[in-house]
Amino acid sequence: MGPPAVGHAGCLDDIRHAGVMRVGNGLLGAHPSLWQDRDGAYHGIDADLLSELTRRMGLPRSEFVITEWSTIIPGLKAGRWDVVLSDVNITQEREVMGHVRFSMPYFMLYDYVIVPDDSPIHSLADLKGRTIGSVLGTNDSATAHRLVARGIGASVADYDTFGDPFLALRNRQIDAVVVDQATLHSQQAHFAGLRTVGEPVFYVPKPEWAAAQAAAPYRLGSEGVVVRPACVDLLAAINHALKDMHEDGTIRTILKRYGVWEPQQDHLVKTPGQD
Repeated sequence: MGPPAVGHAGCLDDIRHAGVMRVGNGLLGAHPSLWQDRDGAYHGIDADLLSELTRRMGLPRSEFVITEWSTIIPGLKAGRWDVVLSDVNITQEREVMGHVRFSMPYFMLYDYVIVPDDSPIHSLADLKGRTIGSVLGTNDSATAHRLVARGIGASVADYDTFGDPFLALRNRQIDAVVVDQATLHSQQAHFAGLRTVGEPVFYVPKPEWAAAQAAAPYRLGSEGVVVRPACVDLLAAINHALKDMHEDGTIRTILKRYGVWEPQQDHLVKTPGQD
């Protein structure tokens, strides 16, 4: 089933004329999102999604343009790449203030409280008086600080990289770590003997964006493909392909391949009345 037809030349026609869709990504080496083997071939969730999108949109080919995270959106706006596929969370703030548009969601991040297997912590209540580690400037850190503000945990130790809090946990410098499930999956390759405590902890919007997020059709934490606002035709084609991939189970298959599918991943779009 091909992408919907468009009645005028636009971004999709430009990509077809160029013969390649350029895709900005700032996550090279981040399992399970994107990495390369010794031959230079890409692997991971982003690679598999891009391969499917390229085929279903009827494009000749696509290629990743690897860049620094801070340049992803500026580079999109400057036309250095056509789309961004790089685990970017969809938020109303980013759409409005960043002047970009997001596709329908394909994956959702949420946090877990993580402890060593032999930890005495078995519920969130057991975190009282404990130190929680996370990563500076992330949604995960915001979750950890929010837990402490609720009296769940005494303090937060923020680290500069995603491996640092796990190293501190192993060295018993902190009592628990709060990160998203994809980061947990990647760190389990380096740090054995970890378990999660309680249910997933979902992201909460900034107070000033709470009303806008409540009205949004997607669940906060969802990720989407990013395009320029003018690329209405390209966005429609991407959404058409993603919708088909949700409906025929392709996205579920990809996420299962990398060990990150959970039932929540089938419910990224809100049903009426759902927060």
